[in-house]
Amino acid sequence: MVIYVEDRGTTEADEQGEQTTAKDPDSTYMHVGPARFWFVFSTVLLGYFVACFDINLIASIHPVITSYFQASKQASWLTTAFMITNTGFQPLWGRLSDTIGRKSVYLIVLSIFALTNLWCGLANSIGSFIAARAVCGVGAGGLMSMGLVVTNDLVKVEYRGTFVSYINVAFEVGAACGAAFGGVISDSIGWRWTFGIQVPILVVCGIAGFFTIPNGLGPMLIRKAVNKQGQNASWMAVKNFDSLGLSCLVFAVAFFILFFNLGGNELPWNHPIIIVCIVLAVLLSGIVACVERRAKQPIMPLHLLITHPYANLTFANFLAGVASNTVLFNVPLWFQAVELSTPSASGQRLAAPAIGGSIAGVATGYVITVTRRLKVMLIIGSIVYLAGSIALYFIDRRMSEVAKIALITPTPLSQGFIYPGSMMAAFATSPQEEQGVITTTLSLWRNLGIVVGVSISSLVFQNVLNLRLDQLVHGPQAQYYIEVARNSVRAVTEIPQPYQGQVRDAYAQALKLSFVTAIVASALLLIIMVPMKLPRMQKGGGGNVAAE
Repeated sequence: MVIYVEDRGTTEADEQGEQTTAKDPDSTYMHVGPARFWFVFSTVLLGYFVACFDINLIASIHPVITSYFQASKQASWLTTAFMITNTGFQPLWGRLSDTIGRKSVYLIVLSIFALTNLWCGLANSIGSFIAARAVCGVGAGGLMSMGLVVTNDLVKVEYRGTFVSYINVAFEVGAACGAAFGGVISDSIGWRWTFGIQVPILVVCGIAGFFTIPNGLGPMLIRKAVNKQGQNASWMAVKNFDSLGLSCLVFAVAFFILFFNLGGNELPWNHPIIIVCIVLAVLLSGIVACVERRAKQPIMPLHLLITHPYANLTFANFLAGVASNTVLFNVPLWFQAVELSTPSASGQRLAAPAIGGSIAGVATGYVITVTRRLKVMLIIGSIVYLAGSIALYFIDRRMSEVAKIALITPTPLSQGFIYPGSMMAAFATSPQEEQGVITTTLSLWRNLGIVVGVSISSLVFQNVLNLRLDQLVHGPQAQYYIEVARNSVRAVTEIPQPYQGQVRDAYAQALKLSFVTAIVASALLLIIMVPMKLPRMQKGGGGNVAAE
């Protein structure tokens, strides 16, 4: 194995790190002492929690918001606008923080997120609200990515697994609280306050980050080497920033998401707009590849997509996103349409699996920290994904509640194994100067997996449902109740027998086949994980290890 060592010059962060290491060579932390680290890390966790809360809260309150503005037909844009910017701008923050430093970028994305939450709370039209959500996606995605990057820079490589697992817990808890309490807050004090209450928390995070995050974090500020022309390396980094690559990537991602979100939902797949979206997405992706190949500081280095083990880890995040969201998007639909549960009861059934996922995330961090073996948890996660997806195909409404929850649980468990595990492997096998952009690249592909998982499974579900409704629903008023079932899930509870039983059977068969998407994604995930070679992490500092 090869150790990558970088000559970075001296900065404030380095000086602090040297002092800390001199006092305690076995310290867990770099650049800061334990007390200061925990101030920084608490800020990161709180920011991560709020971002995940915000992302998931729209799921529970978007009917209230669109009803307030009398714009129910535009409901999908509340999520689509956010996802486009959240995903498309991910690579920007990693490379920008390499250029101007972690602290500056962290405070920038935190400010964007806080101001756009205020904008969401004050919006006076649906257009203004959608615009606010679009810009909010920029801040939320950046805040989550930079939280990981800052933590990575302050913790020695052999201990990072533990802290990444803590971040995973913040992710799970924030997501659960957003989905569970968004509606409660909206019903109690109004939907505007679901955004308003986030602002003072983010202000506190900003103040804490300003005073506690070291100024010198980030390879381009740390390294004060002078190039042949005598110019400062930081200035050259700014000059060589990959603006063209970023622009093309953002638009490629935007058209890709529009293709999957609008196709088959608001517009038929053969609609000219849908065709234009996928053509532009493919063309722009080709341009991105050409630009990134020549860029001095690529916004998304191509070797992350074509060389081992980075490509394995990148596409593992994509496939995990597909598998996870195929299940987590469609399982609530199973409980509401097949079991006739309320939305709140459906959400409560996901609570125990979510807790299991958080525990798995913490366990993954500790196992990697203690054993320093990176591949074991990734293989376990891939096997659990596949076994759980196959088992879920056999779910039946006549099963006990315990059995149904047991069938759902493998998916969040697998997330707890794969997401922190793949991030740790990426950190351990990459040079320090690339870790910011690697973090954001993995996040981008994970988000694309989320979009693709929901879209493909929905496409399968809708086509099979239409077919099964025509095959299974019989009687004098069959056509009327078929249309009712197609247009509203909640209306299934009001359909009389025997039509209701027939409709529920049709939904059950359609949802089971939609889970095949998760089976295929999980199988591909295992296929790319098994041959991957990863080193055992070496003890000592922030050194990064790569397999020969």
